[in-house]
Amino acid sequence: LTRSSGSFITDGWLVGDEINITGFVNAANNGRAVILNVSAGTLYLDQKTLVAESAVAGITLAVEAPTEPRFTCNLYIQAQEDAMKVLTDLASNFRAFLYYAQGVLTPSQDKPGVASAYALFSPSNIINGQFTYSGTGNRSRHTVAQVSWNDLTNQGKLTPEYVEDSAAVNLYGVNALVVTAFGCTSQSQARRFGLWALAAERLLTETVTFETGAEGFQVRPGSLIQIQDPFKAGKTLSGRMVSATSTVITTDRPVILEVGRTYWISFFNPSDGTTLTVPVLNAAGTTSAITIAALANYNSATTYNLGDQITYLGLNYQSLVASNLNNTPSSSPTQWAACSPAAGTIWQLASDILSPALFRCIDMKPKDNATCVISALEYDANMYTDLENFSLDAAVTSA
Repeated sequence: LTRSSGSFITDGWLVGDEINITGFVNAANNGRAVILNVSAGTLYLDQKTLVAESAVAGITLAVEAPTEPRFTCNLYIQAQEDAMKVLTDLASNFRAFLYYAQGVLTPSQDKPGVASAYALFSPSNIINGQFTYSGTGNRSRHTVAQVSWNDLTNQGKLTPEYVEDSAAVNLYGVNALVVTAFGCTSQSQARRFGLWALAAERLLTETVTFETGAEGFQVRPGSLIQIQDPFKAGKTLSGRMVSATSTVITTDRPVILEVGRTYWISFFNPSDGTTLTVPVLNAAGTTSAITIAALANYNSATTYNLGDQITYLGLNYQSLVASNLNNTPSSSPTQWAACSPAAGTIWQLASDILSPALFRCIDMKPKDNATCVISALEYDANMYTDLENFSLDAAVTSA
């Protein structure tokens, strides 16, 4: 990166600075980079491939807070060890656990950016309509952590990093957790490890267990599930659909939409097995006919990509192929999948002040050929962001 006048050295740019570049016409030249070397007229950058571009006005360089990969694993295994223990330790480096299914060990990571729940559960699709909850005792929750990590500036020796959850200390007193961050050579990664462990014990305190039918067999350990429990929420905001068109979902019970509130409805998308959450368009009042936004009508002049959704003859469809042109769902049924929810589909309603609760499956055990038992741990979708911004507030899931 060059300049025609002035000096990068005089301006105070230093090797190792992480900068954010804005203002170039070519988008590839914008974004974050790390300074490798500095001369008066040139910055040499790492982690970025620049594209030749003529001088332009309005280029801005701003020093950013340094970043690093969320997880880095540096280790050298010097002795024979039980394979399962080694794999479990490796998974712990990136906050994952292992589960065995169909002859394969699979890691499941607790990570940010999960778009939606994998399955929806309410009294309408669990046996006896009953969820059983259990929680951790106050005395079992750790409030400070001593995390050992390998300091490469000190010959890789284990170095303790002290982490404290001051809010938890005020509530429960000092209860220390002593733990080693496996393969960790970064002090800040060790600190995040400790913050996550303490926050999980303070925020993720509730476990739920329930029995369900065959639809529960699709849930795997690590899958997110969404639960609307009327007994905990104080309101019944779930059930099964009586019918559905591209714009109206008829529910099996009326719901009360309050004045001044914004609502969303979630349901299973049969075309790709995901859970859809869409805005509710109804005005305030009591209704069992939930209106949602219509998809764009099929247009023979439009080229549709894989996953695009349209409305055709009053029903919703999703493209199963790329470059889907001039092929209607009726003429090419193998290229389109119906994604209008069918009668009997589970639905759940959420508002801007009350949401179904998210849980992360930790165990799914078949009870017989038709039923299974699912255990799940409370889940906070914002915990990663909250931890890195030092904000720990739980979502509201009961009225």
